[in-house]
Amino acid sequence: MAGYFFLAMSCVSVIKALQFTFFLENIGFDWRLPALYVISAGLAVPVVFLYRRLARKLTHLALSSGTLLFFILTLAGAWRLLELRIYWVNFAFFVWAGLFTLLLPTLGWVVSYELFTAREGKRVFGLLGMGGILGGAAGAYWTFLWVDRYGTHGLLEQILLVLFLLQAVLLIISRSKRHERRREGRKPWAAADFEPGREKARSPGLLASSYLRSIAALVFVSGLTTTMVDLNYVWFLERRYPGSGEDLTQFISGLLGSMFLVSGFFQLLGTGRLLNRFGIPVALLVLPVGLAGGAGVAVLVAGFFPAVALKAIDGSLRPSLHRTAVEVLYVPVAGEGAVSVKSLVDLVIFRLGDASGALVFLVGRAILGDSARVVPVLIVCAALSWVVLSWRTARAYVEDLRSTVRKAAFSRRRLPLHDFRSADLVMEQLREGEGSRLRFALEKLAAFSDVERSSPGVARVPTEEMLESHISGLYKALPPWFTTVSNLVSSADPETGAAAFHLLVRYDPRTYLRRLKKDLQKDQLPDATYLVYLALYGDQPERVVQPSRALKWSREVRGVQGAALARVMGRTRDTAYLPVLSEWLQSPDLELQKGAVEAIGHHADDRFWETLVSFLRSGRTRQAARVGLANYGMQAIDRLMALLRNPETDLAIKREVPLVLGHIRASAARAALMVALFWPDPVVSFRALKVLNKTRAYRDLSYVEASFMPVLMQWARQYYQARNLESIIPDDVVRRSGRIHAGSSVEEAPTQFGQLTARLPRRPAWRLLRKVSRERQSWTVEKIFRTMDLFLPRGEAYFSYLAMDDRTMIRDNAIELIEMRLRGEVRQALLPIFGEKDREEQVRIGRRLFRLPSERQGVLHDALFDEDPLVRSSALAVVGEEGLTMLSDDVRKATQDRNKLVRETAEWVLQSLTGEPTASAG
Repeated sequence: MAGYFFLAMSCVSVIKALQFTFFLENIGFDWRLPALYVISAGLAVPVVFLYRRLARKLTHLALSSGTLLFFILTLAGAWRLLELRIYWVNFAFFVWAGLFTLLLPTLGWVVSYELFTAREGKRVFGLLGMGGILGGAAGAYWTFLWVDRYGTHGLLEQILLVLFLLQAVLLIISRSKRHERRREGRKPWAAADFEPGREKARSPGLLASSYLRSIAALVFVSGLTTTMVDLNYVWFLERRYPGSGEDLTQFISGLLGSMFLVSGFFQLLGTGRLLNRFGIPVALLVLPVGLAGGAGVAVLVAGFFPAVALKAIDGSLRPSLHRTAVEVLYVPVAGEGAVSVKSLVDLVIFRLGDASGALVFLVGRAILGDSARVVPVLIVCAALSWVVLSWRTARAYVEDLRSTVRKAAFSRRRLPLHDFRSADLVMEQLREGEGSRLRFALEKLAAFSDVERSSPGVARVPTEEMLESHISGLYKALPPWFTTVSNLVSSADPETGAAAFHLLVRYDPRTYLRRLKKDLQKDQLPDATYLVYLALYGDQPERVVQPSRALKWSREVRGVQGAALARVMGRTRDTAYLPVLSEWLQSPDLELQKGAVEAIGHHADDRFWETLVSFLRSGRTRQAARVGLANYGMQAIDRLMALLRNPETDLAIKREVPLVLGHIRASAARAALMVALFWPDPVVSFRALKVLNKTRAYRDLSYVEASFMPVLMQWARQYYQARNLESIIPDDVVRRSGRIHAGSSVEEAPTQFGQLTARLPRRPAWRLLRKVSRERQSWTVEKIFRTMDLFLPRGEAYFSYLAMDDRTMIRDNAIELIEMRLRGEVRQALLPIFGEKDREEQVRIGRRLFRLPSERQGVLHDALFDEDPLVRSSALAVVGEEGLTMLSDDVRKATQDRNKLVRETAEWVLQSLTGEPTASAG
């Protein structure tokens, strides 16, 4: 592709120089030159419609070849007519040259969209642009030297030869593309893969997408501004070189070549770095800001050289940085619609900008006069508008990437759907749901507050008035769910009945709260549904439950009903209940015991702290103990962190600390969770991360992005350590664990696998280490995305994580989206993990960034002291299997490990290495 752009832009440079030379030499500068810009825009419309029709029937190669053939034939005709010096040919050649200089590079970019993804485009498009820049400089300087000796004769014949070479280049590109796809098995971009009809929605017109409208507006204003810069430059040029054709050609080609050289220098040293460091937004702003500054200078100091400088800014930045940035914007549009969309924007919209710029030039000079400062003032205004549109388009680019990744994630995964925007869906959940899903539907209905998400039978009420009333005021008649929910109050599951009753209370609080109070005023034990309602949803239960009556109920209550009564007692915080709750802590009734564990925490009594902590050890009472300890509130946070820091605390209890902190809704608890992210034990850190993820689901975190950078670097280090550990695994183990090559049939696979494994030695420790290292890599990637989800826009990291399994451009768009959010060394460390770099390259990057060892002994030494006990145990097994006596001292230290699995493995390995008796053997 770089060769194509080199040849194409060399042709463009020659034609551009001849375009203005022939016109100024034979016609001169007058109102007809701006009028030609308007005519070019008018002719672009039928060309685009023809292009779009052909794009649906022909391949990109056939379309590009046909376009080149058209240019060859028309250029040959123009060559003969120009030699005859026919007057009208100068006008026709000017319009034809405008179409040629715009469409020839466009063909190359359209083909590039099929070859490269968004992320590849950021790297490769700069190189392609560099090829075009070098070609433009070569063509311009060749024109300068040729005209100096031979005049303009012979240049058009040379262009014809180059166009034939471009045909051959396109054939070579097409064949290499097909070969690469067959070799990699990679699917080309097709938006229809995840959203049928998406391409159809995009290709018919710009109105189908706000993102495309943003690109169109940007291209329109850029065309308008550039045309005014060109006309201002040509106006001064014609006044300086009146009627001198060869001098004009030499100056135009010399300036053009110099601009291409400066552009090439910038492309080589600045474009890639600026795009990678600052992204699309800054890259799009450089050119309009430069033009606004240059035009401001031209307003103050009018003349030939300021006009040339303004043209030089446009000519140097447009082919390099700006062109690359704009082409990256088109990548999400790639596919069958890329040809039609790009032709529509580049030919119609850009030409409309040209026409508008020419009209502004004519009208401005007619109204404001022929002052040399008039056009620079207009350029300043247009450039400032360009700046605003560049910023909006960059934001639209990010939104389009996010939308693409989100839609792909939804289509490829069955995500939990809790969408209650229609009454039909709610009723379906109430009829068919059960257990927690049914309760979730009831709770969502109870929390109903959005009028726009209601059924057609919902009356429209102002938001302020609605929030001050109960939901019965929203309905003209009984809601469609009323009968179903009323029946659910009598459900065999007290929690479901309580959720249904809660919804009825929200609907008509006066009626149903009166029924509740009447039932609770009886001496008989109330229905379990009412007790569960008070425990889970009731507000100030002490107002409806008398202590004397509750203590009387406590003598006969059992099971779920007793647990609900215990929770009600706890919520009242009445010390009269403490003796009963203390007694229930030792009850053989598990439900009653769990209710007491949760309830007694409300009293925040120091006497029960250790008792509740002990309940964390048992899987049967662990959940209740978490809630009970969290009910201590703020005073529990310091105690929990003390448990975490105490080396004598049981590891099982330490791992429960983040989950308890997650139940405490306080900023201090979230700060403690941030500390737990750095905890050496992987379970503690991962649970802290998951709790923070859940916390962000219902409230914003107040921590800035920089707070999570050390955590991301910690996860990145763990990933590269696991990758480095995998790199030392012997090849025979990898082959044994690998799959049979794809060419084998299903019947041959078992036989071949048996023959292969029979020849390879069995090395179970190495196989275990490989399995552990690969699982840890996958787990670490999940932790990285979970951490990014704490500070990126909501859902962005989650949907990007789902898209990582995709093999089309969706994966690259997801990586591109994440790359735009990251900065500094974190970006340098994480992007190789997300990208498709080979394992050896990832290992080299990890060793360089984190100074990881490369020798097998050093890698195993680090693994023996890894924070994950499973990694330590696997590394110990490898040491024993390989008989690595040089690591005996490290193994001996591992015999004192706090983890039982590590300790026992180390004792077995040490005995096999040295023959020393172990403590267990003694």
